[in-house]
Amino acid sequence: MPETTELTPPFEKTYYYDGRKDRLMVTAMHNDSIHALKDFEVRDDDVYIVTYPKAGTTFILEIVDAIMHRGNIDEIKGKRMEDKLNLIELGPAPGIEIATYKKVSTWKSPRQIQTHLPVDLMPPQVFTKKPRIILVTRNPRDCCISLHAWHATVKFLEPCDWDYLVDRFVEGQVIWGCWFEHLADWINKMGGKDNFLHLKYEDIKEDRQGASETVANFLGYDLNPDEMKRVVDHTDFNNMKEYMKTVTQRDVFLRENRHWQRKGIVGDWKSNFTVAQDEKFKEWEQRKCKEYGIDFMQYYTKTPKK
Repeated sequence: MPETTELTPPFEKTYYYDGRKDRLMVTAMHNDSIHALKDFEVRDDDVYIVTYPKAGTTFILEIVDAIMHRGNIDEIKGKRMEDKLNLIELGPAPGIEIATYKKVSTWKSPRQIQTHLPVDLMPPQVFTKKPRIILVTRNPRDCCISLHAWHATVKFLEPCDWDYLVDRFVEGQVIWGCWFEHLADWINKMGGKDNFLHLKYEDIKEDRQGASETVANFLGYDLNPDEMKRVVDHTDFNNMKEYMKTVTQRDVFLRENRHWQRKGIVGDWKSNFTVAQDEKFKEWEQRKCKEYGIDFMQYYTKTPKK
């Protein structure tokens, strides 16, 4: 594990992957596992869920899992958290004895695999074969406020000052790096390909039924109305929040009186950002749009209804 001597609270439980300050990883995402992904065997029927941290990972994985089980929610509820959160860069770590990439290598197809990794750290076969890839993006302001709460929630991070985290987020020096770089690299690499689906968190929240149908069609699952209803009911935020309480190893992952999911609402940043912080984000957005040549707002504002 790389040395973390230059890191101080709230980031002492992290490390700089390859020494890059824009590649901050929690120690549970073991660098040996990330290095090993270059030889990971990808299957054409794999389903990869790609998100930046706090962009709706649990939300989309529950939708996909429910669809792939054809609405059989009892089968899903038998899973523990360590069997559900299959970030390919995860482990070994406390509560996770086997690195995820080793664990999923033994699974039957089709496999559902999640990741927060940028394009260049993914298994190369993801791009030479044709697994299904679902990218979910969310307003970076909401990601930022959710990440701040996450630091106070999980044991593998440390609580931190809100103003401090805002500054670090804009600098790209938070876990998994820069929000803009993550999105731009995935869109530039996969945009327009038939095995790639991009969804906005904001659209999923607006129309969970429509989003679930889109995902089912993309994955090739023809669910009947009863099966789809069970998918949609299961992925109601309040239902998921209560359900996640039953599958999470609280003593391993969570601090006292904290829960895996918080609010799950769109626009929560408006009640937390100061005018100055909003202006800082606007300047950052304009600068990154120019740098990457992408109008990022289209990736995190609700799609206008036709």
